[in-house]
Amino acid sequence: MLTSGRKSLCSEHDSAIQRIAEQLALPITEQAGVTVVTITCLYESKEAREVVSRSGIEHGMAVGYSRLEELLAELGGNPASTDHQTLRHMLATLAYRGGKAVRNAPAGFGGFQPEGCMNTPAMLLAHIGDLIEWAHAWSQGDATFRVSAPVEWDAAVNRFHDTLGRFDAYLAAGGALGVPLHTLFQAPIADALTHIGQLALLRRMAGDPVLGESYRVAEIVAGRTGPDQAKAVREFEKDKGAIWRGKQS
Repeated sequence: MLTSGRKSLCSEHDSAIQRIAEQLALPITEQAGVTVVTITCLYESKEAREVVSRSGIEHGMAVGYSRLEELLAELGGNPASTDHQTLRHMLATLAYRGGKAVRNAPAGFGGFQPEGCMNTPAMLLAHIGDLIEWAHAWSQGDATFRVSAPVEWDAAVNRFHDTLGRFDAYLAAGGALGVPLHTLFQAPIADALTHIGQLALLRRMAGDPVLGESYRVAEIVAGRTGPDQAKAVREFEKDKGAIWRGKQS
């Protein structure tokens, strides 16, 4: 028997997949949140199987899978492209907000550690890079979290943007998401955003506050993950923010 498996990017539309599978008599299973369709072919002999395997069957199967994806989109909608675009916008948001928190930091900021703080800015930025790399690897099926040592501040800033850029390029090329989008958001993405907020707080504690702004109108664009970001559209005055209400009497 010759067996092949195909990972579907439409794992959230199980009802559509189920209807197609029933029509085509295809067994389907769920593996780590991914729907796998398995096709089994039975040949009269081993020799017959070898002839077929050398006949360019991969191309024919690829055409069939492409048609299956079209049917899934017609019956239940294909969330893959939407998930990719949403995640790419999340990465661009990390680049915009994180870039603002680390841009033009004062000398020695990477080692700044006020009393009561567990982590320095350099340690936080290294961890953010680890989170982004983890999300990238996890999307490809490797859920191992790897911890890197802090590096010199400018190198850490470059790594932050580089890791975002590599993950974004993977998504832009249509790379598979082996993990549901909501899982990626609730773990590495949300964690990275939390630590970016901590970096901004440490900037203020170091006497060099980052100006707040209305991120609702910020020019954040999918694919823009480098250090060069758009100028703030509506930036708040120093020591003021969206919840500032003036001095209380």
